[in-house]
Amino acid sequence: MNKYLKYGLMVALSTIVTMANSQTSKTEMGVNVNKALWRINPNTYKLMDAVNAKWYRGMFFLLEYYDKYKKGEDWYTSSYLANFIQAKRDNPHYKMVLSIYWSFADKNMKLPAPGSTQMNDYKGFLQEVLNYVGHDIDKLVISNEPMWNTLASDRVTNQDTGINPSVEFHKQVAQVISEWKQNNNGDLDIYVGALNALHKAENRDADDVVGMIKFANTTPWIKGIDIHPHTRNMEDLESIMFEAREMLNSDKDIIMTEYSLVWRWAQHLKNKLPEAFATQYNYPMEYTFKNYLEKAQRKRVSKKEWNDLFSQLDWWVPHFPKYVYKWSQQYGVSVTNYAFGNNMPLLNQELPIDDAAPFFLNQLYQGRFVQPTADGLSKHAFIWQSFKQVNATN
Repeated sequence: MNKYLKYGLMVALSTIVTMANSQTSKTEMGVNVNKALWRINPNTYKLMDAVNAKWYRGMFFLLEYYDKYKKGEDWYTSSYLANFIQAKRDNPHYKMVLSIYWSFADKNMKLPAPGSTQMNDYKGFLQEVLNYVGHDIDKLVISNEPMWNTLASDRVTNQDTGINPSVEFHKQVAQVISEWKQNNNGDLDIYVGALNALHKAENRDADDVVGMIKFANTTPWIKGIDIHPHTRNMEDLESIMFEAREMLNSDKDIIMTEYSLVWRWAQHLKNKLPEAFATQYNYPMEYTFKNYLEKAQRKRVSKKEWNDLFSQLDWWVPHFPKYVYKWSQQYGVSVTNYAFGNNMPLLNQELPIDDAAPFFLNQLYQGRFVQPTADGLSKHAFIWQSFKQVNATN
């Protein structure tokens, strides 16, 4: 038996005990679509409901739509933010997390100086975005991953002035949101982050991380921080949650809007298929997992075949959501968001199987490799049942 399958049963039992004894922390598990805001739409509400997910999270690429805003063009509907927001208006029981993506590193851009025309323009656009959607947002994260989305030079504190460009920039972003909230009777919660790889001391001790944690801890209107654990093993994932709690004041919240074992999966793409599976489904014995994915992408497989494969992979962690739920209860993480998946099948499109970061395996619904339902929606992936079981207890 897969050791993680066996341990998952133990986790399930301990989760029930944890819930029964918990006095301080409640965790809700939702879905994440990252930048693909169009994936939350009337056709896919039932996919959220099928896993008892009330929370959904996406990212708004502010710099990309700033240019449209400056030209007086329609940035709202073209960004799919309109339909992303509409999901909550259509389903009052849904709750939303929105992260602002500042793509300075992607564009090789320095952060704008405080008080500069550029900074003021960005702040003005952010206020406009809030005017459109602020009252629909439950939790707003001031940046997606500032450690990776900011140039390295802007993450270092200036020894002469004592100013850290990234910390100062994100403080100003948070201040815009706080002022909008006060002036418009908003009730959204504001989060710093998301912070990455906190199990590594060099990241915890980085100038910008230290500054952002201090800002979160000393600012009453900051609710807490967001973290994004993408790791190669379960131990590192728990360590990140532990370190985040250690760094934060006890009255501050943690949310986890992305998480995966993507670096673990990357290590096993070139593993051969289990012999029994290859025999049952007539695959060559030399076929690797990557070979299988490439073939399944060209001709999608049945849900039964997909689940049969994953049940035999000794490196897969089928009860991953149960681990995460247990630790979230333990470390005071209120909301987690797992990858929703490409919930509409790709048509006549073959994408490369990325050896470096196979995030496509991190999905509740698998439309890329598994045959869709009769109405064209994706079928759930192997991990779906565990996620649904945990959410059903909330």
